Order: sequence, then structure tokens, then C-alpha cells
Amino acid sequence: MKKLISQFKFKISIIAILIALGTVLETGSSLVTAFAINRMISRQISQFFQFMILAALLSFAASGFAYFGRVLFVVVSQNMTHTIRKQYVRQLVSNYKPFSSVSSSDSVNTLTNDMQLLFQNTFTGYLGIFASCCNILFASIALISFNWMLLMATAVLAAIMILLPRIFKHKLSEATRAISTRNTGFISEATNWINGLTDLFWSKTINKVWPQIRQSSTDLENAYIHQAKVSQKVSLVESIMNMASQFILVVFGGILAIYRIITFGAAMSTGNLAFQAFNALLTMSDRLSLAMSGHAIVQEVDHIMNDEKQTDDQPTSADVIIKGNVDTIEAKNLSYRFSNSSKQLEFPDFHISRGEKVAVVGPSGGGKTTLLKLISGRLRNYNGLLRINDIDQQQIDFSNVTDYMDFMPQKPTVFRATLLENIELFQEGSKEQLQTAIQKANIASLIEKTPEGSLDSPAESISGGEAQRIALARIFYHNRKLVLVDEGTSSLDPQNAQLVVKSLTSDPELTVIFVTHTTDSGLLNQFDQIVRLTGTQQ
Repeated sequence: MKKLISQFKFKISIIAILIALGTVLETGSSLVTAFAINRMISRQISQFFQFMILAALLSFAASGFAYFGRVLFVVVSQNMTHTIRKQYVRQLVSNYKPFSSVSSSDSVNTLTNDMQLLFQNTFTGYLGIFASCCNILFASIALISFNWMLLMATAVLAAIMILLPRIFKHKLSEATRAISTRNTGFISEATNWINGLTDLFWSKTINKVWPQIRQSSTDLENAYIHQAKVSQKVSLVESIMNMASQFILVVFGGILAIYRIITFGAAMSTGNLAFQAFNALLTMSDRLSLAMSGHAIVQEVDHIMNDEKQTDDQPTSADVIIKGNVDTIEAKNLSYRFSNSSKQLEFPDFHISRGEKVAVVGPSGGGKTTLLKLISGRLRNYNGLLRINDIDQQQIDFSNVTDYMDFMPQKPTVFRATLLENIELFQEGSKEQLQTAIQKANIASLIEKTPEGSLDSPAESISGGEAQRIALARIFYHNRKLVLVDEGTSSLDPQNAQLVVKSLTSDPELTVIFVTHTTDSGLLNQFDQIVRLTGTQQ
């Protein structure tokens, strides 16, 4: 958080000054009220009204400073949140590795829920702690200005307020742990039975789901009720102590006034100052707990702001840069061993010339996707020979792989944009280039349906086959001559699968390496050669 705070230290300082000034003015209002009461007792009516007006002005000014301080706090908090989100997305993009899976739900959760908790818990908690400290500090200064005994009494009562609720700390911790345990049990039980709806349906016992999870649900509900009871007991004790402390301090102030140690105005203002101090003390522990509850998110923010990058097998830049087209790809005695496995995958020898269409087939786990990663340069440290344009793949600079190679994923993403924007994806090109891509991907009829409109709900309006054709249009628009396809027809019906394969294999300029699990001879016959993986391991 230090790096983030340093970027906003000036604005944070302004917030602190506004909050502190608001507290000073509110405390000043209580002091001026004491003077006003003393003037009233001595029947100095004119000065009484003057002091009361001043007290009211100070109170209004305090409210104004508090208002602007808290509004600025929200503005700065959202600016900080924006900075974190921007850095997170940049880091996400920087750390992205081709052929790797990215959990969009985790990323979106970080960008939304975690940021909301950071604001609601951590930022708000620390603001509350600072405000409470200001209230306690200035109230104490005001009390000692009346008499040092008032401050000592306040300190004793404050210590009692802090220590007494600790009696329930163990019970509250046990109640919280019980909720966690019961919640884990309920999630496990509910997940187990809900996952089995299909089995239960065909066993004619699907109506037994609720009876099976009812007890774990009841246990969780009872744990929440028990925790609420303990929590409310703590709150009740704190509330009683707060009121009792204020009452005791006011009575003590009254006694001091009776013995003329302090003025009656000071004695009456002691109540306001006591409320200010004890209420701040009461809320401070809650604010501290609130701030500390976001500790895990703060650690995550530190990782984001420190720009910590992943250090796995992402290839580093090498010496040789591929320029132009890929003319040949050759593999001999090629094998690969994963760092966390004692077994290695072995691949058959193959030679691919420019313009050839190659299908890679084999069993699940046989290394089809691994082979694509090796060819692209995403994985290194292989054994054997793998050459592109007669250059060892391990010597090729990976940073410009998108200059000469393209990739079509199994499930391409259709974005909330127009279809033309979905094809271009921020890349500038000629109208002729775009029209050629549309024609080759056979997507003109789809574009005619929504020529200018944005796809607000792509998942609902675009079928799997249409999404694959959009991905094809992107391939043709990029106009790179080497295309890797990972299970490009696995989620398509036979008709759409034939259309996708035909679009790729009918372009004589493309070199296509097409991973597929299909055994359809009609589909495989469209390829020039078939590389069959056996999943052989040693």
C-alpha cells in the first residue's frame, strides 16, 4: 500500500487536514458552549448570546469540513481503486501466456468485489481510526484544559471500556469459527447432492435433495444465530459502559463544579466532550477490525502495485527473429518433459512445407496442445530437433511470434461490439482486406443482420458456429500465413465443422496445423498429411 499511498499523499493529507479541522472546530464548539453557560449563570446575556452564536458557527463549520473531507475521501478512494484496476489489467496483459487459461471470474472478482471490499473495509476503516484518534486527542486536550482530574478519570474509564468486552473475546472467536466450519460443511453437502441431480432424477429420488442438505443448512443457520447473540452481548456491554462512563464523568464534573474546582459551564460541557471521546473509543475497535479484515486484499494490492511478474516457463527473448513467412517446420526425435512430471511425451517425426494443411490427431492427454506450444515457442527445453525455417525453435525470439503466426482457439470470444469491430479488434486495415476476410469466412450474411448494431449479449445472439466463423474472419484479416488451430471444431455440429475446415484448407497460401480429436474420415481427408500422436510416455 505504501507505493499506492505515495501517489496520492497530497490528497490524503488534505483529507486528514479537513477531518482534523472538523474535529478541532467541534471540540471548540463545546469549549465555547462552556463559556456561554458561565456567562448565562453570571447573567451576562449579551455575551451569552455571542458565545452561543459562535458555538453554533463552529459546529456548522465543523460539519462543513467533515462533509468536504468525506466527499474528498470517496473521490480519492475511487481514484486509488481506478489506479489499482489499471495496474492489474496491465499486469494481466503483461503476464499473459499464449495457450494458457485465464480465469475471467477470478480477474473480474478482483476488479469488482475485491476493490469494493478494499474501499468499504480497508479505506473506510483507516479513515474511521484517524477520525476516532482526532476525537479522542482533542477531547482530551479540552478536558485537561478544564482540569487534569477530568483527564485522569477519562483515562481510567477508557481502560475499563477497552478491557471489559475482552471477557467475551474467546466466545466471539469460537462463534465465528463455528460459522466457518458449518459453512464449509453446508457447501460440501449442498455441492455433493446438487451435482448429482442427474443421477437422482434417473433414480426417481430427485426430491430427496433438500432432506439431505437440510440438517447442514440448519446447523449453519443456528451458528449465525449464536454468533449474533454473542456479538449483541458484546455490543450491549460496550453501549452500557459508554453511557455509564459519560454519566460518571458528567457527575464527576458536577462535583468538581460544586467545589469550585471547575466552572459550571465546564461541568456541563464535560458531557459533550465525554460523548466525543468515549464514542470515538467505542467505534475505534470496530474500525480497526474493519481495516484489518481487508489485510489479504491489501497484500494482493501490494503485489499488483509492485508489478510482480510471474516467472514460470514463459520463454525469454532469443537472438533470431523470424521475418516474412514460415517455409518449413521440421521435427525429429522430439520429446518434452514437464518440470513437475517424471514422464515425457514423445512425438513422431514430421516435415511441414509452406501451404500444407496438417491435422494433428491423438488421444486425450496425448500431447496435441503441447505440440502447438512447442511449435509456437511457448514451451522450450525440449529434447530432439524442432526447426522453423531451418532454425532451432529455442533460438527464435518469441516476442514477435504474432508477426508470422496466428492462432484459432477452441472457444473464441465474441466481444460486446459490432461484428466488424469483432473482426478488426483495434487493428487498422484496408476495406479490401476486411471484405476479403468476410468473404473467405463466409460471414457476410451474419454481418447483414446487424450492420451497425453492437452485440450487447454475444452469448445469446451468436451461435458456436458463428463464433468460429468470426474467429476465421480474424485469421484472414490478420493475413498471417501460418495458422495453429486448437480443437477448432470440437463444439460444432458436423455441418459447421466442415465449413470451418473447408475455409482453412481451401486457401492455398495458408499453412495450417489443425489439432482435432475427430475420427471423421471425410473431415480428415481434406488435409495434406496427418500427424498421429500416440501419447507415448517414458
